[in-house]
Amino acid sequence: MPNAYVEVMDKDVSLCSDVQVVWCGAVSSTVAAGEEFTFTCNATFPVRFVRVTRRSTVAVGVRIGIGHIDIQGEGTKKPHRSYYKTSKKKTSEPFLTTSAMTAGECGIICQRYYSCIDFSYSATAPTDENCLLTHKTLSSHYLDDNSWTTYILSCM
Repeated sequence: MPNAYVEVMDKDVSLCSDVQVVWCGAVSSTVAAGEEFTFTCNATFPVRFVRVTRRSTVAVGVRIGIGHIDIQGEGTKKPHRSYYKTSKKKTSEPFLTTSAMTAGECGIICQRYYSCIDFSYSATAPTDENCLLTHKTLSSHYLDDNSWTTYILSCM
Protein backbone atom coordinates (compact mmCIF):
# COMPACT_ATOMS: atom_id res chain seq x y z
CA MET A 1 0.00 0.00 0.00
CA PRO A 2 2.87 2.51 0.23
CA ASN A 3 2.28 5.50 -2.07
CA ALA A 4 -1.24 4.34 -3.03
CA TYR A 5 -3.94 6.92 -3.57
CA VAL A 6 -7.73 6.93 -3.73
CA GLU A 7 -9.98 8.67 -6.26
CA VAL A 8 -13.73 8.64 -6.90
CA MET A 9 -15.35 9.01 -10.34
CA ASP A 10 -18.78 9.46 -11.86
CA LYS A 11 -18.15 7.19 -14.88
CA ASP A 12 -16.01 4.24 -15.88
CA VAL A 13 -12.69 5.79 -16.91
CA SER A 14 -12.03 2.92 -19.34
CA LEU A 15 -15.18 3.73 -21.35
CA CYS A 16 -15.67 7.49 -21.09
CA SER A 17 -13.36 10.40 -21.81
CA ASP A 18 -15.30 13.07 -19.84
CA VAL A 19 -14.95 11.46 -16.41
CA GLN A 20 -15.20 13.67 -13.33
CA VAL A 21 -12.53 12.67 -10.79
CA VAL A 22 -11.95 13.77 -7.20
CA TRP A 23 -8.69 12.88 -5.46
CA CYS A 24 -9.43 11.72 -1.90
CA GLY A 25 -6.05 11.07 -0.33
CA ALA A 26 -2.80 9.18 -0.40
CA VAL A 27 -1.08 6.61 1.78
CA SER A 28 2.35 7.59 3.08
CA SER A 29 5.49 5.94 1.81
CA THR A 30 5.97 4.07 5.10
CA VAL A 31 3.20 1.67 6.07
CA ALA A 32 3.00 -0.79 8.95
CA ALA A 33 1.43 -4.22 8.43
CA GLY A 34 -2.31 -4.14 9.12
CA GLU A 35 -2.44 -0.35 9.25
CA GLU A 36 -5.83 1.22 8.42
CA PHE A 37 -6.44 4.40 6.44
CA THR A 38 -9.53 6.60 6.22
CA PHE A 39 -10.14 9.03 3.38
CA THR A 40 -12.98 11.51 3.09
CA CYS A 41 -14.05 12.49 -0.41
CA ASN A 42 -16.18 15.55 -1.03
CA ALA A 43 -17.39 14.98 -4.57
CA THR A 44 -20.05 17.34 -5.90
CA PHE A 45 -21.37 14.71 -8.32
CA PRO A 46 -22.91 11.23 -7.91
CA VAL A 47 -20.03 8.78 -7.38
CA ARG A 48 -20.21 5.40 -9.10
CA PHE A 49 -16.58 4.23 -9.09
CA VAL A 50 -13.73 4.17 -6.56
CA ARG A 51 -10.16 3.64 -7.75
CA VAL A 52 -7.16 2.71 -5.60
CA THR A 53 -3.89 2.94 -7.51
CA ARG A 54 -0.21 3.29 -6.86
CA ARG A 55 2.49 4.92 -8.91
CA SER A 56 5.43 2.59 -8.93
CA THR A 57 9.00 2.91 -10.10
CA VAL A 58 9.59 -0.83 -9.76
CA ALA A 59 8.96 -3.55 -12.31
CA VAL A 60 5.58 -3.83 -14.00
CA GLY A 61 3.33 -6.42 -12.44
CA VAL A 62 3.80 -5.41 -8.81
CA ARG A 63 0.33 -5.46 -7.28
CA ILE A 64 -1.26 -3.70 -4.33
CA GLY A 65 -2.35 -6.03 -1.54
CA ILE A 66 -5.66 -4.77 -0.16
CA GLY A 67 -7.39 -6.80 2.53
CA HIS A 68 -10.65 -4.88 2.85
CA ILE A 69 -12.25 -1.71 1.53
CA ASP A 70 -15.32 -0.22 3.22
CA ILE A 71 -17.06 2.52 1.25
CA GLN A 72 -19.79 4.62 2.81
CA GLY A 73 -21.81 7.43 1.33
CA GLU A 74 -25.07 9.33 1.27
CA GLY A 75 -27.87 8.80 -1.19
CA THR A 76 -28.37 11.46 -3.82
CA LYS A 77 -31.16 13.95 -3.20
CA LYS A 78 -31.80 14.71 -6.85
CA PRO A 79 -32.66 12.21 -9.60
CA HIS A 80 -29.64 10.47 -11.08
CA ARG A 81 -29.27 11.02 -14.81
CA SER A 82 -28.95 7.95 -16.94
CA TYR A 83 -25.84 7.25 -18.99
CA TYR A 84 -27.83 5.13 -21.42
CA LYS A 85 -29.62 6.15 -24.60
CA THR A 86 -32.61 4.02 -25.56
CA SER A 87 -33.90 2.68 -28.86
CA LYS A 88 -36.66 0.27 -29.84
CA LYS A 89 -34.41 -2.60 -30.85
CA LYS A 90 -33.41 -6.02 -29.60
CA THR A 91 -29.82 -7.19 -29.32
CA SER A 92 -29.38 -10.03 -31.77
CA GLU A 93 -26.00 -11.34 -30.50
CA PRO A 94 -25.97 -11.31 -26.68
CA PHE A 95 -23.08 -12.82 -24.73
CA LEU A 96 -25.39 -13.42 -21.76
CA THR A 97 -29.15 -13.90 -21.54
CA THR A 98 -30.80 -13.80 -18.14
CA SER A 99 -33.90 -12.55 -16.36
CA ALA A 100 -34.39 -9.25 -14.56
CA MET A 101 -37.35 -7.64 -12.79
CA THR A 102 -36.79 -4.18 -14.34
CA ALA A 103 -34.65 -2.47 -16.96
CA GLY A 104 -32.69 -0.91 -14.09
CA GLU A 105 -31.88 -4.34 -12.68
CA CYS A 106 -30.80 -5.47 -16.15
CA GLY A 107 -28.50 -2.42 -16.26
CA ILE A 108 -27.00 -3.36 -12.89
CA ILE A 109 -26.30 -6.87 -14.21
CA CYS A 110 -24.60 -5.26 -17.23
CA GLN A 111 -22.43 -3.10 -14.93
CA ARG A 112 -21.11 -6.26 -13.22
CA TYR A 113 -19.51 -7.40 -16.47
CA TYR A 114 -16.55 -5.32 -17.64
CA SER A 115 -17.20 -6.33 -21.26
CA CYS A 116 -20.90 -5.34 -21.28
CA ILE A 117 -21.46 -2.15 -23.27
CA ASP A 118 -25.18 -2.40 -24.20
CA PHE A 119 -28.19 -4.35 -23.02
CA SER A 120 -31.75 -5.07 -24.18
CA TYR A 121 -34.72 -5.49 -21.84
CA SER A 122 -38.34 -6.52 -22.34
CA ALA A 123 -40.93 -6.47 -19.57
CA THR A 124 -43.19 -8.71 -21.66
CA ALA A 125 -40.73 -11.24 -23.12
CA PRO A 126 -42.36 -14.66 -23.62
CA THR A 127 -39.50 -16.41 -21.75
CA ASP A 128 -37.57 -15.81 -18.53
CA GLU A 129 -34.70 -14.42 -20.61
CA ASN A 130 -35.74 -10.78 -20.77
CA CYS A 131 -32.28 -9.23 -20.16
CA LEU A 132 -29.74 -9.53 -22.99
CA LEU A 133 -26.18 -8.26 -22.50
CA THR A 134 -23.84 -7.39 -25.38
CA HIS A 135 -20.09 -6.83 -25.56
CA LYS A 136 -19.82 -5.87 -29.24
CA THR A 137 -20.74 -2.75 -31.12
CA LEU A 138 -24.52 -2.67 -31.23
CA SER A 139 -25.83 -5.37 -33.52
CA SER A 140 -29.59 -5.09 -33.31
CA HIS A 141 -32.66 -5.47 -35.39
CA TYR A 142 -36.02 -3.71 -35.27
CA LEU A 143 -39.02 -5.64 -34.01
CA ASP A 144 -42.67 -5.41 -34.98
CA ASP A 145 -43.94 -5.79 -31.39
CA ASN A 146 -41.78 -3.00 -29.89
CA SER A 147 -41.55 -4.94 -26.60
CA TRP A 148 -37.73 -4.71 -26.49
CA THR A 149 -35.71 -1.62 -25.69
CA THR A 150 -31.95 -1.45 -26.14
CA TYR A 151 -29.95 0.70 -23.73
CA ILE A 152 -26.71 1.99 -25.24
CA LEU A 153 -23.99 3.29 -22.94
CA SER A 154 -23.51 7.00 -23.52
CA CYS A 155 -20.74 9.09 -22.02
CA MET A 156 -22.53 12.36 -22.60
